[in-house]
Amino acid sequence: MASKCPISNINGEDKAIRTVPSAGGFGPYNLYRLMKNGNPEFTRLSEELNSNVFRMNVIQNEIVLPDHESIKVCYDPSKVKKSDNFCLVRFNTTILKGITPGVFMDGVEHDTRKAALMKYLEYVMSNTSVNEITCLIENEFKNMPVYKDLSLEEANEIDFELDIKRAVTNVLTKIIFGEVISIDIINKFAYATLEFKYNFEFSRAEQRRVADMIFKLVEGTPYLLKLDEIVKDFKIEREIMVAEIIFNTFINGTRTSAISALLKFLELSDGDKQRIKSESENFLSATDRNSESLASLKTIHSFFLEVCRLVTPVPYPCRILKEDMVITSTSGNYEVKKGELMCGKVLLAQRDPELFDDPYEVSLDRDINKVEANLYTFGGKYLDEATATNFNCPGIGLGSTMIKVFTMFFSRCDVVPVSDLKHTCTNIQRVVGSDVPLKVKTFSYQNK
Repeated sequence: MASKCPISNINGEDKAIRTVPSAGGFGPYNLYRLMKNGNPEFTRLSEELNSNVFRMNVIQNEIVLPDHESIKVCYDPSKVKKSDNFCLVRFNTTILKGITPGVFMDGVEHDTRKAALMKYLEYVMSNTSVNEITCLIENEFKNMPVYKDLSLEEANEIDFELDIKRAVTNVLTKIIFGEVISIDIINKFAYATLEFKYNFEFSRAEQRRVADMIFKLVEGTPYLLKLDEIVKDFKIEREIMVAEIIFNTFINGTRTSAISALLKFLELSDGDKQRIKSESENFLSATDRNSESLASLKTIHSFFLEVCRLVTPVPYPCRILKEDMVITSTSGNYEVKKGELMCGKVLLAQRDPELFDDPYEVSLDRDINKVEANLYTFGGKYLDEATATNFNCPGIGLGSTMIKVFTMFFSRCDVVPVSDLKHTCTNIQRVVGSDVPLKVKTFSYQNK
C-alpha cells in the first residue's frame, strides 16, 4: 500500500484566510527524517499541524502543498515561475557544455526553446507511425534476455530494471535521433546531471569530456543532420537546440514509467490481467495499428492513467510565487507572499481519498474523466495541451504511446518476481512503482 494522502475536510466550510503553519525543526534534521521516512513524513506533519499547507525547512525554506487543491498553483504559469533550487544540489550545466535546459527557465527564452523543440518532435513523429513504434518495441521484447528459474542469489545479481530501461532507450532514441544510442552513454550523462552546489572545478574535466563525446555523437544522427531545416523559423543557436534535444531525450521519464507499468501489472488480479491481455491481443494482432485504434483501448488507457496517478518521474515540483495570493486547500485558505517557494507533493495529491476510493490501489474501473482532471504526471494538467508557454511536457503523446504499447507486450510475458512489490513511497530517491528494485526468478517473452 502506498503512503497515505494528507488529511481531508479540515474546516472544509471555513472561508477564513489562515496563516500557513510551520512544521519547525532544524533543516538538516528535517531532511534526515524525509530521507528516512519518505512521503509518509508529509502526512504525519499534516496531521500534527491540522493543515494540508505548511512551512518546512529542508535546508531550504518551502511551503508544502500535498493535496489536490493546493497543488494546482504549481502548474499555473500566471502565478508561479520556475525554480532550479533542489536543496543541496543543482543542475550541472557542465554536462551540457554550460547550457541550462529551457525546462528550468521562464519567459521568452523558455518559450522559444520549447516551441522549437515541439517543432522538432512534430517532425520526428511524422516519420514514425504507431505501427512502427509497436514494431520497434516488439523487436526489443524478442531480444530481451530470458531468465528461467533463477535462484534468489542469481536474481539479485541481475539488474532486470536495466534490461527494461535499455529496451525503452533503444526505441526512444531510434525515434528521436533516427538511430539507437546506447543506454551506457545516456547513463554517463544522467549520473552527472546533478551536482552539489558547492562543487569544485577539478571535478569537471571528465564531465566536459563526456559532454563533448555526446554532442559529437548526436550531431551525426540522421534527424539532427536535418535540424537547421526543421527549426529554421526559430532564432536559436544550433548548439542550444542540440542541448535541448539531448536533455529531453536522455532525462526522460518513459524509462522509469515502463518499469512502473510492469510492477503495477503484476499487482493486478488474474481477472484484470486477462482484461488487459485480451484488449492487447486485439490491438497487436490487427493489421491497422494506428493512433485511432490505440485510443479506442479503454482498459489499456485506464491502466495507463493508474500508473501515472500512482507513480510520477517528477514527484516534487518547486515553483516561486510571482505575487501575493491566497491558496485554496482542502484544509482551508492560506495567505502566501510573493517570492515564496512552493513545493507540490504529487504522489500524495494524486491519491487524495476525497477524489478516489481505495486511492492507493490500481483500479481499472475508475472514473476516467476524474482521473484525467486530477493528473499532473506530465509536468502540468493532463488535459491541457502542451504549448510553448505552459509547463506541460511536449512529449506526452510519444511517452503515453510507448507506455501503453510496452504494457501490451508485458502482458505477453511470463514474469515471476522474487522482490517485494509493495510501494509505500518511503524511498524519496526512487521514482519507480516499488520500494525496492524489481528482481525476477523468471522472465520470457511469449511471442504469439
